[in-house]
Amino acid sequence: MPNFSHCEFYSRVEGRSVRLCGDWMAQAGFINGMPVKIRMMKDCIVITLQNTRELWGCIEGMSVTYIN
Repeated sequence: MPNFSHCEFYSRVEGRSVRLCGDWMAQAGFINGMPVKIRMMKDCIVITLQNTRELWGCIEGMSVTYIN
């Protein structure tokens, strides 16, 4: 696996979607089925792997108490 610090990918938006695929995704640490976090800003989209501890924190925050 090559060691790289960044990769640039160029495509066009079609039908309000951008498809990302290729071996470079696995090289960057993205594996099928892993949760991702998508952050959007003006003229910028950042996609990172979702931290599983952060996910558990969200789940714990949504837990409800049983009411009889």
